[in-house]
Amino acid sequence: MTNSSELYARDDFVACGWSYDVLAENHYGYSSVMRSLEESAKEKLESGLEEQRKILNLLSRSASMMLSPTSLNEPFKPYFQDFQAGRRSPLPEDFTEGELQFFDEILADVKPAGSGSLKVRDATNKAWELGNDSFIEQVANTLSRRAKPLPQGGDRRSKAFNSSKPK
Repeated sequence: MTNSSELYARDDFVACGWSYDVLAENHYGYSSVMRSLEESAKEKLESGLEEQRKILNLLSRSASMMLSPTSLNEPFKPYFQDFQAGRRSPLPEDFTEGELQFFDEILADVKPAGSGSLKVRDATNKAWELGNDSFIEQVANTLSRRAKPLPQGGDRRSKAFNSSKPK
């Protein structure tokens, strides 16, 4: 097995300096992220930064999967599929062990503040959805079930909480 550090280096990822700077009216979901990564990879190639180009191409491939919230067994679908040519965009099983290790190495650099692998694992085990409120609402409506836990407890010192309690 090849070590991920032989293929991709975390320092090269950080040096890429990629950020998703697309106006809201031009944002079309994962396809916009994928295109942004591809354009940045092309710029890195023209600049002679081959290692950074490889990393951005890998991330672009990972962004080409579509989430299918109605399928619990196969939650990702290919973004494109050409049955005649026998080609499709990547799925999770298409990534090598080294690529998956690299994703794990850079996770701290890409995850938003307040998220963590325990939060992801907990949500996965409980079949709760992760994402912004509009995405969670869309999943809940599609599946006709709750997609996030009900709020727990309350601020026992607040007047609003105490006035709403049955006496």
